[in-house]
Amino acid sequence: CTFWLVEALTKAGRLTEARLIFEKMLSYGNHLRLYAEEVSHSGEQLGNFPQAFTHFGLITAACNLDLALNTKRAAHTVVRRNRPSATSSHQAL
Repeated sequence: CTFWLVEALTKAGRLTEARLIFEKMLSYGNHLRLYAEEVSHSGEQLGNFPQAFTHFGLITAACNLDLALNTKRAAHTVVRRNRPSATSSHQAL
């Protein structure tokens, strides 16, 4: 399941790749955003429809990816706030 791949990439810290794959998979849902058991490379829905396990994978991948992206964003913000500016280092001299 591709949504499981998104989760694995997220846990491995490969957030950009995980996000790209996740967003691509979202484009394969039907007009109700439902998914079949499988999606071919062309985007054709194959197998049982709708498939609960696919939707469960989508939800958990979305939650985990969102958490990882927000954590990374928050950590980046803290680092930027704690970094001394050029003007403050000149004032200390």
